[in-house]
Amino acid sequence: MKTLLLILTLCASSYASSININQLLQNVQENHPSFKASKEAIEAQHLQHEAAFSTAPLSFLGSLANATPADGDDTIEYSLGIEKEFRLGKQAYYTSQMGHYEHKAMEIAAKRRLLLLQNRLKQAYHTSCIEKESLTGYTKLLEQFERIYAKKLKAFNYGEVSKKELLQLRLEKERLSEKIHALTANETKNRLYILALAQLDDNTELSCYDLLPIQPFSSSQEPYSLSNTMYNNLNLSTDSALKRYKGNVNSMSVALHYDNEIDTQRIGVDISIPLMFTSKKYEKMRLSSLHEKQKLHYEKESLYLDKHAKSLALKTKLATLYRQYKSINSRMQTYQHELIPLIEKSYRLNESSLIEYLLSYANFNTITEERNQIKKNYYNTLFELYSVLEIKE
Repeated sequence: MKTLLLILTLCASSYASSININQLLQNVQENHPSFKASKEAIEAQHLQHEAAFSTAPLSFLGSLANATPADGDDTIEYSLGIEKEFRLGKQAYYTSQMGHYEHKAMEIAAKRRLLLLQNRLKQAYHTSCIEKESLTGYTKLLEQFERIYAKKLKAFNYGEVSKKELLQLRLEKERLSEKIHALTANETKNRLYILALAQLDDNTELSCYDLLPIQPFSSSQEPYSLSNTMYNNLNLSTDSALKRYKGNVNSMSVALHYDNEIDTQRIGVDISIPLMFTSKKYEKMRLSSLHEKQKLHYEKESLYLDKHAKSLALKTKLATLYRQYKSINSRMQTYQHELIPLIEKSYRLNESSLIEYLLSYANFNTITEERNQIKKNYYNTLFELYSVLEIKE
């Protein structure tokens, strides 16, 4: 009955909607809250830079006074005008460049976070598909054992087989059933994790027809390209800051006003120029930018050293896992196409015992589990390496 329910569940799932890895990645990029938050942070920071580095607004000037001349009646005096600050030389350009390059660096940082998220999703996708493959294999094996058990049960009723032999078959069948339920729970857990990341319906199935082949690692893509671009933009921003705070005269304010006094009307122009050499503000801002530039240099150097060490270790581990996979895959082929058929034939001809028959399948299951674990480790290592190198397959 349990087997029938499991088969019905698998059949029902085949009619459910399925999704491949590219569709999952696209869905994450469009819908995942983490990436949405990154994009909103970029836009917010960009607007903050525009606000911080934009020129001051036009100011309205006005004054009103009650004047009492010595030889006349009280009268009203007033003054009206406007004032505007202007940046001199290339200060406006360098100011805008500071914000522009910081904005570009934030965009690259968001792309790097998306890449890490995508690699985590690919890793989970491959793991779930391997578990799905294991579940299918064990389900077929259980069906085979149930057919054998049904035949042996009839033979037992006719007194042709011993109770011990029937009990051994039943225990093996129950062990396989428990294994299938454990695999089903694990596969469901990982699949639901993937669907939650992509914000998809829980009934969605993974296609699993697009797994990467297990092969020696090679890539023509430039490593650390996103980090390199991000730090280049941050360096350009600090270069602009150094130029921005270099001059002694950076801005001036111009005021145009009309004054109406008791017996005089005048139009005047006022000019105000801050003399930066009388203050150490810009000098300290420039020194701060120099230290920021040095910090970026050491930070980038430290990051690259760490990434280089990790990538070497991961490449070595990946090569070892590939060799293990080739070796165990060869053993599986021998079991599946040579030894198992011989054992089955020998068992049908009563040339080998039930114990030998069960042991051969138990060994085959052990090798299958070892191979699937190697495959999981391979893909986990591969996508971790992709994240360190900041590349896509």
